[in-house]
Amino acid sequence: MRNSFPNVLLLSVLLLASNASASPRQVEGQREFAGTIDRSIRIRMKLSQTGNQIQGAYVYEKVGKELQLSGSVSGQQLTLKETDQNGDHTGIFKGRFVSADLIEGTWSNPDGTKAFPFSVRATRAQAPSSSDSINGQYKRLNARGKLDYHGAEINVKLREDGRVRVQGDATWVGNRDTGNVNVGQIDGAFALKDKKVTYSGGDGEYDCRLTITFDGGFLTVTQDNGKCGGINVSFNGKYKRFGPPRFEKRD
Repeated sequence: MRNSFPNVLLLSVLLLASNASASPRQVEGQREFAGTIDRSIRIRMKLSQTGNQIQGAYVYEKVGKELQLSGSVSGQQLTLKETDQNGDHTGIFKGRFVSADLIEGTWSNPDGTKAFPFSVRATRAQAPSSSDSINGQYKRLNARGKLDYHGAEINVKLREDGRVRVQGDATWVGNRDTGNVNVGQIDGAFALKDKKVTYSGGDGEYDCRLTITFDGGFLTVTQDNGKCGGINVSFNGKYKRFGPPRFEKRD
């Protein structure tokens, strides 16, 4: 049986529910779950499922920094490994689907020296707004899906006038020890068309230009003309959203 659920405003979860003797149902869609760890620390969680494999993320409401989740489901039992933005193992969820709308179990740190009960319950799904698939702080990934050595970060926010505020930094590292490091910056507001933003620092030959394409929790930068920073600096690449946008005050 296949069931579909709409996207949610902030974080969403795809939930599998089955009885103990049945094989897990294959479900497509997204739902939001909210609850607590240790009965007092409020969290929001999202998951998506392919076969018996589950991927997702969750946040502590007071912190807002996204932690990644990956694991599997067997019958009603669920195991999820938690990793931080650097890919380090930071915890594990072991639980069960009490019902289609309720997951309960135990969260523990990697070595098992700390363990707390957790409980998350489905919340009412809401239709996504356009900003949900755009707003965020994005960091560039390398070919292995890890944070790029030549760091790049782009913050974006869809404004009420329909334009997208873009602010970012990129770095090219030749040799950190000798200070052979070049940087670049972008900052401005531009129209959004077909999930794309065409960034332009001006019409001059030496003005920065590039294209940003949004795809859910990711964005891709292409057509960097090499004028957005020092020698070898480029914003091109694939970026992953790690949290809400964080804009800096710049002169």
